[in-house]
Amino acid sequence: MNDWPLLTLLTFTPLAGALLLLRVPAPWVRATGRCISALGLLQVAWLLTRFDTSSGALQLVQKVPWIPSLGVDY
Repeated sequence: MNDWPLLTLLTFTPLAGALLLLRVPAPWVRATGRCISALGLLQVAWLLTRFDTSSGALQLVQKVPWIPSLGVDY
């Protein structure tokens, strides 16, 4: 599971949650928002378990081609 895009998931979870909240009925907005926030917190906890404090090297780095014709990577 070392090849999971942890940073990408952490970055785009709030955006996906905001889009989800647009479709949720009004009485469920607060509970859904809390669940989305809890999901983000769990992702951060998972990310912290993967971090090696004894290493000075870059960790959890992702490099994904985004616009190859322009040489742009994410």
